[in-house]
Order: sequence, then structure tokens, then C-alpha cells
Amino acid sequence: MKCWLRFFSIIFLGVLLGSFIMWRNWNSQQPQNVLVVGVSLGFMGYPFASIDSKGQLEGFDIDVAYAVAKKLNKDIIFNDMQYEFLVAALKSDQMDFISHSLAMTRQRLAHMDMIDVYGQPESTLTFLVWKDFPERIKTINDFKAFVQQETVCVAAGSVWEEILEDYEFHNVLSYERYADLIAALEYKKTMAVLGGPRWVKSFQKKYPTLKILKVKLDKPWAEGVGIALKKGNTELKEKLEKVIAELKQDGTIKKLITKWFGEGANDC
Repeated sequence: MKCWLRFFSIIFLGVLLGSFIMWRNWNSQQPQNVLVVGVSLGFMGYPFASIDSKGQLEGFDIDVAYAVAKKLNKDIIFNDMQYEFLVAALKSDQMDFISHSLAMTRQRLAHMDMIDVYGQPESTLTFLVWKDFPERIKTINDFKAFVQQETVCVAAGSVWEEILEDYEFHNVLSYERYADLIAALEYKKTMAVLGGPRWVKSFQKKYPTLKILKVKLDKPWAEGVGIALKKGNTELKEKLEKVIAELKQDGTIKKLITKWFGEGANDC
């Protein structure tokens, strides 16, 4: 009996040792000098993150991620997901950070760390519209009273959708893709599209017949726009904060804003 126990003990230890060696070899083969960055190509699209005619990734968020990786002397892998899955993937360590021009809202800051890439505390909303609005439309309440039963469009799951809900807009159309928002304006299915100021400016430049309307809120809706990482990842956060500060100081961020959003976008 003891011989059998000794035999099975030896077999068990052998299997355990073999498993450990296999794990060590597998682990050593994994890329140790790579940043995995989350993006959502189908959500915001150009000029933030999209695919060019050659099948290559392009856009402001893509260039920011490459600039960060270069500063950290790392290779980069992009993990493309639907927007609503990005945060869940971040929390489960499937990526290092999200490069997605995310507005730094109180809700987002509560469940993930964010590092400001551009912008200041913002209390103005920017709409893309297809007709002139009266000059008396200055505040969100003015705008709400003027549009009344008309529809307003936003990207589904975006911070803009949350803001319109907070101000009790009832006729809101949500679309998964930003391209569909523009189509809704072109075919006059909606009176206005709410979006980020740089996105609005870039599309107004592309479709000059469309107009820009800015209205004031009674409180800031965001603290800027940034990249996001898992809450509590202190080591990576410190590295990214240092890198983003350097990219601001050497003018890289400013150049990328001008490259992708046009002249004057740094003043948005």
C-alpha cells in the first residue's frame, strides 16, 4: 500500500512540476513590453479612431496612444471593442488603458482613474444644427423651451445622453454610430445633434451648411477629456501622468489636436 502511495505521490509531483515548467515557459513567451490599449472604432469614428483606405488605424486617439507608447519605449496592441464593453474589459485587466477621448465626468471618475489629455472644466454644450437659432437662445433651458417637441440626437451610451436625461429632454434619438447622427441632420430627422466641441467643429468644417450652437449649463458637466485606466493601478497611473504632462509640454498634444480637428480647435 505504501509503495502505491509513494508511486502516486511521485506521479503527482511530476505532473505538478511539469505544469509549473510549462506555465513558466508560456509566461516567458508573453509580450512583456507591450501596452494593450482599448479603442472603439465603430463608435466615434473619424477623426478620433477609424480605419483608413489602406486598412491602417488612424485618428487622434490612435496617435495619442502611439505617442504614449513611444515615451514608455513600449510596443502597442489595440483592442477594438464596442464602447459599452470597454470599461468592463478595463476592470478585468484585458487592457492597460482606454484611449477614447472620454469626458471626465463625476460618474466615470467614481469607477475608474482618468488622466486629462486636453480641455478644462466645461459648462457649455455644443450642438450641431441645420438652421440658425435665435440669438436669445443662451442657456440649456432656453434651448429646451425652443425645441419643445422637436427631436435632439446623441450617441447611444454617451455622456451627452446622460446630460439630456438630467435636464429632462424627452424627445431624444440615440444612435450607435456618429455617422448616423450626421445623416439624421442631413435628412432633417432631428433639429440638433449634441457632441463634443472638437467633434462638432470637425464635422461642421466637413459639412459647412451645418451650424454650431453653444448653450450654457448651470454647472460643469466634465473636468476635461482624458484616457482611462483601472482604478487603483497606481504604478501605471504615475507613469501615464508623467508621459501626458511631457506630451503637453513639448507641444505634441496641441499638434495632434490641430492635425485631427483643424486650426482653432485648441481654443474649443
